[in-house]
Amino acid sequence: MKKLLVCAVVIGLICAGAHTVLAGGAVNKSNRSTEFMRLMTRTAATDSADIVTYNPAGTTQLEDGAHLNLSAQYLIEKDYSNEFLGRSYDSDEPSLIPSFFAVYGKGDWAGFFGFDIPLGGGKVDYENGNFTTYSVGRQVAAATNQAIITPGSPYYNPQLAAMFPNPLAGPYNSVKSHAIEAESIGMAYTLGGSYQINPYMSVAAGLRYVSATVEMSGSATNASTLVPVPDITNEIDFEADGDGWGGVLGVDLFPTEKTVIGFQYKSRVKLDFDYEVEKGADILSQLGIVDGGSARDDLPAEINLGLSHQCTPALRTEIGGSIYFNKGADIGGTTLREGLEENIDNSWEIGLGLEYAFSPALKASAGYLYSSMGVDPQYSSKFLPDLDAHTIGAGAAWSVLPQLVLNFAVGNVFYECDSYIDKSLGQDIEVKYDKNIPFVAAGIQYSF
Repeated sequence: MKKLLVCAVVIGLICAGAHTVLAGGAVNKSNRSTEFMRLMTRTAATDSADIVTYNPAGTTQLEDGAHLNLSAQYLIEKDYSNEFLGRSYDSDEPSLIPSFFAVYGKGDWAGFFGFDIPLGGGKVDYENGNFTTYSVGRQVAAATNQAIITPGSPYYNPQLAAMFPNPLAGPYNSVKSHAIEAESIGMAYTLGGSYQINPYMSVAAGLRYVSATVEMSGSATNASTLVPVPDITNEIDFEADGDGWGGVLGVDLFPTEKTVIGFQYKSRVKLDFDYEVEKGADILSQLGIVDGGSARDDLPAEINLGLSHQCTPALRTEIGGSIYFNKGADIGGTTLREGLEENIDNSWEIGLGLEYAFSPALKASAGYLYSSMGVDPQYSSKFLPDLDAHTIGAGAAWSVLPQLVLNFAVGNVFYECDSYIDKSLGQDIEVKYDKNIPFVAAGIQYSF
């Protein structure tokens, strides 16, 4: 009986966190530079080294010399929730996300390096579980109680069968406590160069290496209504590491002195994950997660296109959009993702920003970004739900010295609530997803 209970409950815990283990590119698009967070688009920008990750062809427009850019984004509270049957199950962990960029230019040439976090980047902690752990607990109770009252079952107990003839009201009927937490981070390193072909065009090319790590642990206690029947607790603990290579191409057009058109293509990065299991090996193996085993989940290819225009000597406006080719990425790997690959669309974003220069030393900006994730809520991760979002941000850039610029940003990611009707427990249960992330960011750029 113990093995049956533990197996089902822990499988539920794993399913609750599976989407973070194999993250793909459909989540966590809030990992940006400070310059981005105060403007909400950078696909046609040419004014700072952070464009290594947004508009690499624009690096030719920076002044000759070296430019070093360090940024830190603090997600004050990543508030994720599952709501059902009148109760909310939440995770509200903060995250600190750094990035670093370097550009060296001379004449028509520029070389660049970038470090950023395109996926993951923090911790989630569901101290009281979520819908998956709840539903599995219900299903485990029914299955176990049925086995108890069924003659010939290895768990048949005549005494308990006489006391609890109805499997829906047997001795095991709840998950007393359940929790799971995970930390995930995907780090990208970009190295490349750019060239100014003529006054109207520049190009860029580079390589991108992505390294991803996820650590996950969870526990569950199954409870009985009978005092002599003990509670059962089990734990899981495993780590997944993956890496892969991709390419970067960029083109900038300068139709006028005041206008920039930026284009960038990032190829798919094939991520191969290797597992290291510390606890729960027997149960994890049923889902294809074995110590020393492997799985595949890609970072999708993306296209970025933007337009920047200097409307007046003081006012600049920028618009940019991105498409993430989720349908062209391999999301397979384990039985945990069944149904997702067939029910996910390409995701996209569009942002608009305004920047006003009060003086050569002080600029203020504000922007808006809309993100469409392309995931049916029925197939979304209950652990880390994929929701469409509206992001607003504002901030300032202050040139303390000609070679030293400080950037500041503040804003909020407002996710659109979404829901679906779950029928797995023999009744219609509305499961609602919600997320909200307030953030602040600060950065510094030094040129020499």
